[in-house]
Amino acid sequence: VDGIKKWLKHPERNLKKLLAKSDGLVKITNLLPPFVADAVLQRLPQLDAWERAGEGDRDDVGYEDRVKHRFSIADVEGDELLLGAARVLAKMLPGTLPNFSAACYRGRDHIAPHTDEVPEAYSAAELQRLRAAYAAKNLRRAAARWRATEATTAEAVEERLEAALQSGDLQKVRTAVAQRQ
Repeated sequence: VDGIKKWLKHPERNLKKLLAKSDGLVKITNLLPPFVADAVLQRLPQLDAWERAGEGDRDDVGYEDRVKHRFSIADVEGDELLLGAARVLAKMLPGTLPNFSAACYRGRDHIAPHTDEVPEAYSAAELQRLRAAYAAKNLRRAAARWRATEATTAEAVEERLEAALQSGDLQKVRTAVAQRQ
């Protein structure tokens, strides 16, 4: 814990000050200590929770700046190591809601140039789950709890169906209904 606090206090990682001096975009090279970056890099191929973005209910049809894309994406909160790294990164900008994902591009995967300046929409249940994952004392339990609730809880399935119905996208509705059964 003391090592993390010391690491966060380094001026090169003071995200609040760096953002204040910039136009809102900051590039920090060698952000993570090499042993952390290596551990994250080794862990990513082992994830089981990859989903396809740009297909089915993950196509961003509801966003104003919808960009053509196709790649794999995974929540980091279900993995103890990745959640730990994300929690440290979240401490760089306290008082905000963390939003970390892992992405993987292969073969013909792509994404058009974009800014990601799109407001995120979370349900009350999603907010509660994110806050719990990032505030929990025990990483192993937090990751296990995330995986357990992510494993298609009735509430999550209903939320996906409601979002699909609101979008008016027939494919999204079909996907949500299939998950419901």
